[in-house]
This record gives sequence, C-alpha cells and structure tokens, in this order.
Amino acid sequence: MKRIRYTEKGPDYSQIIAGTMRWGKWGQGFTISEYQEMIAHCLSQGITSFDHADIYGAYTTEAEFGEALDGMGVDRSSIQIISKCGIGYPSENRPAFTVKHYNVTSDYIRDAVTKSLQNLRSEYLDMLLIHRPSALMDYQAMARTFEQLVNEGTVKEIGVSNFTKDQFDALHRLFPLATNQLEISVLETAYLDSHFVGTAFSEGIRFQSWSPLGGTTLFNPELQNDIDRKNRLTKVAQRMDMSLSDLALRFVLSTPFEISPVIGTSKKHRITESINCLANPLTSQEWFDVWTEAKGHKVA
Repeated sequence: MKRIRYTEKGPDYSQIIAGTMRWGKWGQGFTISEYQEMIAHCLSQGITSFDHADIYGAYTTEAEFGEALDGMGVDRSSIQIISKCGIGYPSENRPAFTVKHYNVTSDYIRDAVTKSLQNLRSEYLDMLLIHRPSALMDYQAMARTFEQLVNEGTVKEIGVSNFTKDQFDALHRLFPLATNQLEISVLETAYLDSHFVGTAFSEGIRFQSWSPLGGTTLFNPELQNDIDRKNRLTKVAQRMDMSLSDLALRFVLSTPFEISPVIGTSKKHRITESINCLANPLTSQEWFDVWTEAKGHKVA
C-alpha cells in the first residue's frame, strides 16, 4: 500500500482510507465484534488509516470504534485516526442543539477534540479536519486554536474538509494545513477541472476524496435521476472489462496528484477490490474516455 505524508513532520497514512460513517448507526449497525473484524480486515490489506467525524451515528460511531479497537490490542502507533468536527447535529446525544449548524469557535473545537479522544480511547488524533466551512469563521482564532492543539500533542496535524480554494488559502496562510477533504469523483470533477487540486499538489498539498465512487447516484437502483450518465459509464466499464465501481475508483486514483480516497464501505470484499485498483491505473486516454462519458461531451 502506497503511503502518503501530508506534512513534513506528520505520520504516514495509507493512500486508501477506510471511512467509518456506514459502520455504525448510520449504516450497517456493526456489533463490537463486527467492528473488530472490519478493522482487522483493513489492516490485513494494508489500510491503516481510518476516517471518522464526531457526528457519525449521531455521535455514537467513534465510541463504538474506540471500544472495538481497545479490545484488539492494536499498537496505536501503527494506525492513523482522522476525525472531523464543526457540525452541530441535533440528536438525543446533543439535546442542546435545536438546529443543524456549523461551529468553529475555539471552545467548540477544543471540546469536540476532547470528546473524540474520550470516545476513541486515544491520547491523540493523527489528523483533525474542520468538517465544513462556516460563514462565521474567524480565521485567526482558528489558527491560534490549531497551534495550541498541536503544541499540546492532542492533535498531530490539522486540515479541513469541503473548503473552497479561497477559504483554504486564507486559512493556510495563517496555519499550515495538512489537507482538504473534498468530494472528488467521476461525477464531481470541479476541483480537477478548475486545477485547484493540481495547483495545490505542485505546492506540496495532498487531497483526500470523500464519496470517491460517486455515492448513491451511481449505485442506488432506486435513484433514476441520472440514469443516462450511469448507463454511459456502465458501457465504458464494460468496454474496459471492469466493474462500474472499479472504474469510478480508478478514475480518482489515476490522477498524478496522489489523491487519497476515503472508501466508505461496510463490505470486506469492497475493501479488497479497492486495493486492486491501486495496481491498475487508467491511461490518460482511458481517463478522458471516462471523463467524456461522465460529462456527456468531449473536451474543448
């Protein structure tokens, strides 16, 4: 498994990251033993990096993962835990939240980190991401908070998620951000088309991709709103003798920008299949063949 280092002094991460959102209450509802089986399978395939957010499972998934990991005897230094904060999600576990909102104040971030560490039964996060940009962001206050967390050792490095180029650049000037986790897929190419990812890569920034397979738009048979595009991409996959899911993942992995896809599956076989995609990238012509069918038109 290829390793990715986001900052000079940061840890190495597996290029493919295991996304945990669907492991708990918001998906398969794993038992603790099922969490352990999934973690062990990921590790056996060389995937050592796990993506969380405090809100997953309505604030329950981190604690379940932490209990599972604690019972496995895994060396904490051999894995990397990423978690996100900044979304206030109304639920029985957060009764004070009356509306879904964003909060990136210093007190909120620090409290979220403390809760995540308690739930994950860990002394530190390898990476903290701000889940969504807020219209009320105080960039300088955020940068000071990030510096304090890193100096205290509770977080090794800090990045963001879903930030625009301008938002990322403004914060990055104040504090060296590790990454930006964006929606990048065969269906969402805006960050590639605008050269945001490519330009940042030339400056040493590596990106992560959430929903790298295009999410439910491609794989939920009940969603027919984009059936023409799905049919076009299915024909390309058949022409290239691969599954639609493999085609979608290879599209992300085949760029030269070392994008790390967050694979949000709860199925062991999909983890194994994703590893195989690493060894079989698309050629440039194949990549643009996929891009053309996804867009429905040729390049200019």
